[in-house]
Amino acid sequence: MPSKAYRVLGLLSGSSLDGTDVAICKFVIDRDWPGLVREWHIAEAATIPYPDEWITRLKSLPSSTSRDLVIADTELGHYYGLISRDFIQRHGLPIDLIASHGHTIFHFPELKTTTQIGDGAAITAETGIDSVTQLRGMDVAFGAQGAPLAPLGDKYLYPGYSFYLNLGGIANLTTSVEGAYLAFDICPCNQILNALAGEAGLTYDHDGGLAASGKLIPDLLQLYQSDPYLTRSYPKSLDNTWVVENHVNPSLGFNAPTADKLHTAVEFIALEIANACALFPLPPNAGRPSMFVTGGGALNHYLVTRIQALAGELEVVLPSRTIIEFKEVSFIALAGLFRGLRIPNLFASVTGAPGDTINGALYTNQTTSPWS
Repeated sequence: MPSKAYRVLGLLSGSSLDGTDVAICKFVIDRDWPGLVREWHIAEAATIPYPDEWITRLKSLPSSTSRDLVIADTELGHYYGLISRDFIQRHGLPIDLIASHGHTIFHFPELKTTTQIGDGAAITAETGIDSVTQLRGMDVAFGAQGAPLAPLGDKYLYPGYSFYLNLGGIANLTTSVEGAYLAFDICPCNQILNALAGEAGLTYDHDGGLAASGKLIPDLLQLYQSDPYLTRSYPKSLDNTWVVENHVNPSLGFNAPTADKLHTAVEFIALEIANACALFPLPPNAGRPSMFVTGGGALNHYLVTRIQALAGELEVVLPSRTIIEFKEVSFIALAGLFRGLRIPNLFASVTGAPGDTINGALYTNQTTSPWS
């Protein structure tokens, strides 16, 4: 089968609520080639900040009524459709498929359920383009974690590193052991840091400057480290509600200077990342191991410095700012494309499912859709 090029618009709403990442990615797929993705690049990308009313609404949904949740699902889908349509028109690029992660409200894999809102039918209605949403559901239905999705992109788009670390609202790690990809959520990251920065009237702690000026609070560090999630074996994944209840709220309620709380949170995150990497001793004579670091936290200079200091011989590798900021949405685009092409997009070795799964709900209003 000859290779074929696709343009996919990816959408991602992170737990830190800084906005919706939008990226148009071009993928050249060759099913006869072992790597599947012959070529790829991000053509256009941007983060579109949420209006204040959506930030307030999304924060409140976990404790809202079922009616509120259903209405928000529909209205967020129309919102995603409108910003997608505007982005496509602005850049004038034809799009084959829209892949939306949506915004996670609940993630309870132990109950075989996960909830990402942003109705795919509404996206397709607003854009006229086939869309894929619900990128975790099939895996979770099999009793697996449905997360993280990052290993798909790490394998096909960014090969060649010992570890892959994403510093988003939650920090997650990917590695490969004897050809099998393993990955899990390590601990909260920007969800804590941004919440604490808000105490100082900041959206985020630029370069980690405020954290660097503080000092360690041993009692707060002990509080962070008492979270039972940290001692669970992988596969495992974090729920946003858990993070808010067990980390964000205790951070905000702790009586100490903000700079000191930020300093302690950074130390906690860096320590947990170092501990996670230490679970996977690398084979001897493999050369210096490397860790490819992306996500908004990769722009936090102080955090990256502490990770490098605690990670020992690991070489921390920072790619271009475009990749740092939009790596996550690039693999959402790839996950949606793989759903359309009926290629597995979550790995059993990562999630604990009985086999690799093809995840995603496909919405189309075309009688001749290539995906149906």
